[in-house]
Amino acid sequence: MSPWIHSMRMMLLVIVCSLLLANPGDAQSPEAESEGIKIEDGARIIELAAPPPEIASLLKQGNIRFVVGEPVRPASSLLPNGRRFEALTDYNIKYRYKSEKRWRRGSDPAELLITVQWRNVALDISHVVWFRELPDGERAWTDRLMRHELDHVRISSDPKLENQFKARLRENSRITAKVPLNETPTLASVSRLVDQHAELLFGEILSLVEIRYKELDRLTNHGQLDLPIPSSPDQQGRSTEPN
Repeated sequence: MSPWIHSMRMMLLVIVCSLLLANPGDAQSPEAESEGIKIEDGARIIELAAPPPEIASLLKQGNIRFVVGEPVRPASSLLPNGRRFEALTDYNIKYRYKSEKRWRRGSDPAELLITVQWRNVALDISHVVWFRELPDGERAWTDRLMRHELDHVRISSDPKLENQFKARLRENSRITAKVPLNETPTLASVSRLVDQHAELLFGEILSLVEIRYKELDRLTNHGQLDLPIPSSPDQQGRSTEPN
């Protein structure tokens, strides 16, 4: 028998043994069902059924932590009309970026002209969704308040927010700042000016989220009503999502 044929037989034997020893449970289909969710509520554990695929995707996108019970409550537990909060969504959005900067004095010597190249821009988003009470099992995902709070999460975790922030930074790649002639610009001082400018632009994104949150609460009376059905084909989709 030639060495080549012997090597081929050995390779086939290894492949067959690997297939026989493989555990079918080791590999999971990408369509495998999501696991259930456990939430601590004081001394007891609330067990929620695995969420539907759409909600499971939103939970991951929004990086959500659920909290239930009286010990943890909003700073203000009453709505303007005196009704108690029964649920609340608290979002935390942070931005990060890297930048390359060049600068020079302008025609007005007291002005500093800064050119910025923004790189690796991203938003990091997380949510805490608080409920005074929450049904167990599958009922939680169809609960009116749960659907309402997840609508809030859809607003503040929408990927379009990051795209809008990137666009605003690109539109502001040239910054003009007042710097007295007796101050020599340094990398540190210019970086602070750039950071301040980015913070202002990021504030515009947060303001948009706040407007959308308030509009959602106005349309649904803080989750007591369903979202209105769009009146025309052009308005299909959730009217509270960022454009």
